[in-house]
Amino acid sequence: MMSTKKQQARMTIYRLINLPALKCAIRKRYRDSDNLTCQEQNIKIGDREAFLLTGTVEPGSAPWTKTIGQITGISIEIGNKTALAVLLIPSESDTSNIGHTSDSESTAIPFISAWAITFGMGFQALDAQYIDIGFGKRIAIRSANPDSLNMVGKVTLDEKPQMIRSTIPSGGTLRRFGFDEFSELATRIIANADLEGIGENVKIKGSDSLSIPLPTSPQELLDKIDQLETILRKPVPENLKPLEHLSLVKAPELKNRLEQCLVEAILTDNDQEQLALSYPYDAIDEIGDPDAYKIFGAGRSAMIDGYPTLDKLLSIVKRESEDNVLNKLNHLSIVLFKNEKESIPLSSRIPVKKWLTFQKTLNNVRYFLQNNQWYSMDEPYVRVVQDKVQEIFNRGPYLEDIPDWIIQAQDKNKISKRELQEINSEKTYNILLARELNGLCLDRKLVNPIEGASSIEACDVLLKGGIFIHVKNAASSAPVSHLLAQALVSTDILLSSDTAREKLEQRIVEVGGDLSEYDTKPKRVVIVIAKDRKPLTAESLYTFSKINLIRHDSLLAPMGIELNIAPIVRKEVEQKL
Repeated sequence: MMSTKKQQARMTIYRLINLPALKCAIRKRYRDSDNLTCQEQNIKIGDREAFLLTGTVEPGSAPWTKTIGQITGISIEIGNKTALAVLLIPSESDTSNIGHTSDSESTAIPFISAWAITFGMGFQALDAQYIDIGFGKRIAIRSANPDSLNMVGKVTLDEKPQMIRSTIPSGGTLRRFGFDEFSELATRIIANADLEGIGENVKIKGSDSLSIPLPTSPQELLDKIDQLETILRKPVPENLKPLEHLSLVKAPELKNRLEQCLVEAILTDNDQEQLALSYPYDAIDEIGDPDAYKIFGAGRSAMIDGYPTLDKLLSIVKRESEDNVLNKLNHLSIVLFKNEKESIPLSSRIPVKKWLTFQKTLNNVRYFLQNNQWYSMDEPYVRVVQDKVQEIFNRGPYLEDIPDWIIQAQDKNKISKRELQEINSEKTYNILLARELNGLCLDRKLVNPIEGASSIEACDVLLKGGIFIHVKNAASSAPVSHLLAQALVSTDILLSSDTAREKLEQRIVEVGGDLSEYDTKPKRVVIVIAKDRKPLTAESLYTFSKINLIRHDSLLAPMGIELNIAPIVRKEVEQKL
């Protein structure tokens, strides 16, 4: 028999896992702080042992009292008092292992799982390492009416991550929310749901926690929350599976394990191919083309010519003992400059960990580090992503006879370092590529679509027939996602802006092109990616770049644009003069 509404109240519930004892779920500061007045009680809910924390938080004077004091000259000491409560109930399967021990005794107690029902600011008292991340979202995905989604919160896995909340008050399907399963991470879901054994047509809110109406009758409350375990074991409906492919890793224990895998990859040859340089595009927005940098946190911060490399960054970290590698990574940062002679920085200090990307598979789950955040991807979805990327690579480069990128070795007696950099530069290769393909080299020929707006590079090489070629040296696998973003932005602007196309016409004329032969609206985009020693493959592309490749292909297709990937080899030859 279902509870009546009068016997119910909406509650927020968390699932806790790997608990040594119920009491361990509460952060120490909520037991010991002088600013907190809390009471702990071992109680019973129905026939089950439980633990209750209640209290108030008094943080002291409100921060705005200082401002009032400065204005009026009157000292004011007033603040807010906030109430909180946490009710901890062991799960049905763990009632025999329940313990209320102190932390020093907890190692002798078998790990248990439990439910935490929080009131007021009670959620802040929970120790995050025991929270089952995404629990509420998983319940929502398994029980929501697929036609009655009201809100989907998501984060885009992009060079410029965005947090977006889309709402349809009357309810809609996932398709109506425009959710991209290949590049968006669901963080919160609100929907009408049928909760088996709990209630029908219930409004639920799911994220790390779950907000649902629950009975206030003790034994009935136990019956309902235990039913949540059954719901978690249900399969995911086919049309809601995209919501569970990707997850943000929040559990401290798992993050620590992944960080140790990163340290091992840095210090040994294990998983070296899974570690690469990334491009923290969100932190380097609209700064132009940096060609020098400084590293802070490694002693004297001298100006270094060129672009940060993985070898350079890792050489600093490798000097540290294994125990101090993560600490060093967390304290290193990079500032970009236009060139060695400029003293005004183009960027703020960018943490070195934002420059790293790393991927690791543990227990059939793929984890990857991007933009200093860890993400997880289940193995079936890894295969789906791989198949999609392979389909794009299988289209071929479209163009035949694309030359490899030949670089010359250093000869200290015959050529300067600066001259050698110019010989081996991307610009030099683009000139060669344009000549070999009978096109125009537009490398660094910027187009300003709107006065005052950021300039864009239309492409590196323009061919007849509306073929726009973008080239990048991805020897360190750093700029692939950035290159894809540049190509998408350029294509979008050139298709939509008459001004941008007029500016491109000027650039075509400047380099000797005939406007009657060259289109300013892209019809095909070819991404030429150079890699040292061996060509890039669909398999060797990094996880984040794979996600972005699929996303950008899906965005270009509705514009009528074909996308091709052209891997080439960047290889060294002896200098001959």
